[in-house]
Amino acid sequence: MKKLLVVLLTLTVIGSLAFAEVTLSSWNRMGFMLYQAQGDVNAANELPSWGRNGISFSGKSDNMGIALDLNARNATGFEIGDNGKIYAKLANGIITVSVGKSNFDNLRGKIGGASEIAWGFSGSTTGDEDTIFKRLNIAKGIALELAPVAGLYAAATVSQATNGTADNAYEAAQIAAGYTIEGIGLIRAQFIGALDDPSAQAAFALTAVEGLTVDVGARFYFEDGTASQNVISGAVKYGKDALNAMVRGAVRLENSDAALDLDLGVGGYVNYKVSDTLIVGVDVAFPTIADNAKKVDAVPYVKLPLAGGFIMAGFAAEVGLDDQDFKWGVPVMLQAGF
Repeated sequence: MKKLLVVLLTLTVIGSLAFAEVTLSSWNRMGFMLYQAQGDVNAANELPSWGRNGISFSGKSDNMGIALDLNARNATGFEIGDNGKIYAKLANGIITVSVGKSNFDNLRGKIGGASEIAWGFSGSTTGDEDTIFKRLNIAKGIALELAPVAGLYAAATVSQATNGTADNAYEAAQIAAGYTIEGIGLIRAQFIGALDDPSAQAAFALTAVEGLTVDVGARFYFEDGTASQNVISGAVKYGKDALNAMVRGAVRLENSDAALDLDLGVGGYVNYKVSDTLIVGVDVAFPTIADNAKKVDAVPYVKLPLAGGFIMAGFAAEVGLDDQDFKWGVPVMLQAGF
């Protein structure tokens, strides 16, 4: 009898696994500044790094599914990553309802990053894909997605409020919609709720030219809160054959109530694939127009593609435009993903 129970239990587990997927993954980018000097001050230190190492579980039927990402966080154990949700698809997939934690990137800005290696050196204010169009997300909440016709997508999210009140939860809701114009690009708009600084955002991504993506967005706040600063941002990315280039910028408008001045940041890179084992390029940035902080950064670099990642090194130089001392450094960066 015991043997029969063991066999039945084993078959049950195997049967359940047949309808689920388990994926182990690891992606990390880490760097170190071998030497950095400005005036009489010098340092050798780790650059900002990030990564994702964990295990993902997923399973679905014709109209229901689960998704759970568990990421390792140093000595703190595991935490839920981008997804920890159960979802249901209704009306032949036109409606999707999700509960739990999730991120929705259907409408998010299409171009991320501002440099290949200089991001740990420049302190650029050029923004990222969320500056162009912020992703929708829920931490502990519910999301509704609609895809009624080809090209049209809309979504709304409501997360549990910190103090638990329904009024605050719905006041901080996020509602977005977008439409893909075939052969041209993606237009989208959204309301980003917040207790103190609600805002509206709109963007357009042009994808009509092969190898070229242009994404431009603007975010405006309804009130002059203590941290709100209206921003217009955009990025252009081009890749063809061995040549790749990207430039992005952001203009943050003045908010006198919060003592935030007009600011502008521009940055980008260009690189060329010499061979399968060698890429050369340069990062350039004009990070800010703030008083006593204006500067120009340039980081020529060499990148060696390897199986599963790359190693790169460069020479970083910063010329201050407000009488700052010349700054230079030697960054090294590794990236691997499996």
